[in-house]
Amino acid sequence: MSNELEQRLAAALEARAGQVGPDDLTPRGLPGPAGRGPSRAVWVGLAAAACLAAVGAGVVVPRLLADLDASQPPPVSRPDVPPDVGQDWEPIGGVESDVDLDGDGEADRVRLRGEPDPDFEGRTRLDVELSGGGSAYGVVALGSTLATYSPRGADLDLDGADEMVLTVDVDEATTAPRVLDLRDDVLVEVAPAAGDGTPLVAGPVRAGTDPATGLVEQRAADWWLADGTLRSSVSESAYPALGMSWWVPDPFVAQVVTWRLEGDVLVPRLDEDVCISRLEEERRPCEPGEQDGLPDLAPVADDLVGAGESARLIGGLPATARIIRSGRSDRVVVTPDGGRPSGFTIFGKRLRVFTTAPSALVLDEVAAAYDEDGDDRPDGVLVAPTDGPITPLRAPDDQRAWLAEDGAVYTVSGGSGRVELGQWARDGDDLLVVPLGTVCLPDDGDVTAAERC
Repeated sequence: MSNELEQRLAAALEARAGQVGPDDLTPRGLPGPAGRGPSRAVWVGLAAAACLAAVGAGVVVPRLLADLDASQPPPVSRPDVPPDVGQDWEPIGGVESDVDLDGDGEADRVRLRGEPDPDFEGRTRLDVELSGGGSAYGVVALGSTLATYSPRGADLDLDGADEMVLTVDVDEATTAPRVLDLRDDVLVEVAPAAGDGTPLVAGPVRAGTDPATGLVEQRAADWWLADGTLRSSVSESAYPALGMSWWVPDPFVAQVVTWRLEGDVLVPRLDEDVCISRLEEERRPCEPGEQDGLPDLAPVADDLVGAGESARLIGGLPATARIIRSGRSDRVVVTPDGGRPSGFTIFGKRLRVFTTAPSALVLDEVAAAYDEDGDDRPDGVLVAPTDGPITPLRAPDDQRAWLAEDGAVYTVSGGSGRVELGQWARDGDDLLVVPLGTVCLPDDGDVTAAERC
């Protein structure tokens, strides 16, 4: 048999060689590169969304999206799932679906069943009654059999029929899409290619640590379905985070990709940048040259009380502050409503207290900002518990600071021109400055007129 096969191959090669003439041997040069989108960096995070739950978010590095080799057809795997798996599992109620897997223009009926598991983390069976006739099924791990899922449809391979998209929880702050493709009446899970770290999640994606402050930096990622298309975005810049606080500007500039299904993998294609506003709940095209937004820096809180005066603190938890002259020093006494008074003194200092409480800085306790050198700028914050001594939080540096009427304290590194904008944040019994980027101030140093440079 081996000799027969060799003879057949030799004959075939000889016949093909006879078809090659001089024209076929003309030098033709190398093929040019295929058309591609603009050469812009897309910031990447984890290799797969599932890794977030296991190891947290990875370091983000820039990467250029490369075009796939169109000459090689993408591989397409075939399902191998026994049809009886999960038929007796517990039904999951509340399922609503608009998916059209068979492409007949009508929504298919989807039913889910959850695998018995003491932690409700078993697999999920999906049964689909196709509106055009027939049925389909699939068995996937969605993370929880307690959640209510609403399968949605998107034609990711442009064949006229939907793929099924489900929203799954990666962790408490992050979700990701789970995409299923119908093949031979079985739903098969598809995902980005191994090693493709383009974020396909909604939530924070860790980008590293600020070497100057030690603060974790995160990019804002999101994904959504619109007009039968799956898209995702990630902010061009990374923003500092501390505890439960995350300083994301509004709006912020984000890079967008559109996801296409090619064979067994989801492939990202660069799309137009958008500017995202969480306050306005919108994604819109960015204006030419538009940058991340700035916080509301105005108006400035400039009402203070000094020795022999008292005032109700505005904003924050209800309390009264009064200043008592005692020899060469002033003593600040803060009394929370329903609590005990407590005092604070700096020897040799004439203290004054802002009537606006730094409520954006201290959320769950009474707090008062004080000025110790008479320049109408905060030099620290006094935290007064209901029953206990005052905890003083000293200014983290000597940068120019001011208290805004919304209770936030901001800083700038200079009096005019190009400066660094920051915001005070509490970290235990310390204050630190959270960097908010570079801004430009007018010659008169008016902080309320700060703009992105």
